[in-house]
Amino acid sequence: KTLGQINHKNKKNFIMQPRWAKRLQKEIVEIQKHYEGMFDLTVPDEGNLSVIHIGFRGAEGTVYEGEDFKLQFKFESQYP
Repeated sequence: KTLGQINHKNKKNFIMQPRWAKRLQKEIVEIQKHYEGMFDLTVPDEGNLSVIHIGFRGAEGTVYEGEDFKLQFKFESQYP
């Protein structure tokens, strides 16, 4: 599921999240809003924001054009 799907359908899962997770959720929503269509943000373990996957396609006109990339970010409780 994408984070957007999780936010809207299962928001109750995040109500009891620690402060760092609430901040991270807010930042991810902002990224999705401002960079819509550029990144595919997913949370592999629904309700656990400590691991986030971000997918994107290589930019046109570069050697990476058309290539698909997937990054995994892991956040610890000391975030930010």
